[in-house]
Amino acid sequence: MAAGFRVRKVRSADMSIGDKLKRARIRKKLTIAEVEESTHIRGRFLTALEADAWSELPSAVYGRGYLEQYALFLELPVDELMCQYDKARSTYDFSSKGSQVSFSPKNSIRIQRLLVTPSMAAAILVCCTLVGAAFTVASQVSAFSSVPALNLEFANQQRGEQGELLAVAAGESFAFKGSTVPGSHVVVNGAAVQVKEDGAFEASPSLYPGINAVVVSVTAPNGRKNNETFAVRVP
Repeated sequence: MAAGFRVRKVRSADMSIGDKLKRARIRKKLTIAEVEESTHIRGRFLTALEADAWSELPSAVYGRGYLEQYALFLELPVDELMCQYDKARSTYDFSSKGSQVSFSPKNSIRIQRLLVTPSMAAAILVCCTLVGAAFTVASQVSAFSSVPALNLEFANQQRGEQGELLAVAAGESFAFKGSTVPGSHVVVNGAAVQVKEDGAFEASPSLYPGINAVVVSVTAPNGRKNNETFAVRVP
């Protein structure tokens, strides 16, 4: 060892949440893609957690659910990470509110009256016809290439302080309904769900005490996919 240099071990308490997650994942020799496949958490959200990039997460409650699920998967101390997350998130939320800038509305613009001549009316009619035809073609292309619609309905509308849905009791199933494009394939937390001819479906994923991240994935007949994630708290 060169003179003047000392090796200092980094304590776990000095490490950020992201550092702990990334080190644990690397120790297990796992890639982000492999973790995404096992946990059903999108890779960009896993990357955001490892980078402590709270602005890249949908919300505080979703971030908490993702972190809890990721920590359980990596076999890390969940309670310790949850405490650290609450402190880090509070600091981030406070600094974000302080940095917001309000803008005054622009002055209104006066629009002069326009005289429409017969030739101008004809030109407008032709333009409207062309725009209508283009819109029809674009709609057909969009219907084939766009992601499938996914609508979710919850019988229990009660929510917690951070906006998460509240389950009735620990260990009980949390039932909800949904609808999507007919003929689609629906998966809830890795389990396939039967879809009716009209695109309606029902699901009852098993929950555990704490905040649960429920991931609903839809694959349409055209191969396009859509995912929705929501949090459910079990007392």
